Amino acid sequence: MLNKQKCGNTDIEGVDSTNACYGGTAALFNCVNWVESSSWDGRYGIVVCTDSAVYAEGPARPTGGAAAIAMLIGPDAPIAFESKFRGSHMSHAYDFYKPNLASEYPVKTFK
Repeated sequence: MLNKQKCGNTDIEGVDSTNACYGGTAALFNCVNWVESSSWDGRYGIVVCTDSAVYAEGPARPTGGAAAIAMLIGPDAPIAFESKFRGSHMSHAYDFYKPNLASEYPVKTFK
């Protein structure tokens, strides 16, 4: 953000969404909602999603990895979102969580 200020680009807004797998989906929906709203001023939105999986030594370690994607949101996109056909489902489950905040390793309870 500091580089943008040096160039005089100070009219920038942003939000961090942190919510495991759903964080990126929520960020995408939020950006699309902004573009479809009366508050949209014609600028493009960008959604950047990252995730990494690190496991302690054992059979799960080889399944770890990292990924990232960036999506430019604006008019005339090759993918159209139809809000009336969109939905989300969540349930409370401890299938994968980090109860020990001092450790980078998760605990998994699913089989």
